[in-house]
Amino acid sequence: MGLVFQDYALFPHLNVLGNVLFGLRHLPRHERLPRARETLSLVGLTVFETRRPDQLSGGQQQRVALARALAPRPSVLLLDEPFSNLDAQLRHSTRQEVRAILRRAGTTAILVTHDQEEALAFSDRLVVMRGGRVEQSGPRTRCTPAPARRSWRTSWAAATCWAAPPTASWPAPRWASCRSWRPPAARSWSASARST
Repeated sequence: MGLVFQDYALFPHLNVLGNVLFGLRHLPRHERLPRARETLSLVGLTVFETRRPDQLSGGQQQRVALARALAPRPSVLLLDEPFSNLDAQLRHSTRQEVRAILRRAGTTAILVTHDQEEALAFSDRLVVMRGGRVEQSGPRTRCTPAPARRSWRTSWAAATCWAAPPTASWPAPRWASCRSWRPPAARSWSASARST
């Protein structure tokens, strides 16, 4: 599983290439550099590989974090409010870029957000939660709460599922479709945690 943090968690002392290489220490040395460069190409940052994070825009930093998470080729990628630090215009364009990158990589992603517009624009399926309980789940066209129920405390989990044709360099993900995915029954997550 890959993870993109809300604040990107880039290493300030490493350049772009170094940040992506950091997540590949489990690979044999001769595979690391080609994999890192291939992933940077996927996110459109090959020309920035020698720059440090403080020399990049917010959208570029976000794509470096995405490249670092995608380089090990996880079957599922978790995005923890990755667009919240961007201004509105950059948020929209970056969201579309990330969605396109995930589609090209054939990676299933789960986006956690409090922003309804973001969840609806990014997802194929949604899980709407409030107070630790699942209120709704299903295709995005069926998961829109009544206006009276909307609040800032509602959490949205947007699952973007791709079944892209595999290639030699990007094999088919083990979890390539959400058709069989079902969220847990509506229950209190805290009650579940207490029972384990």
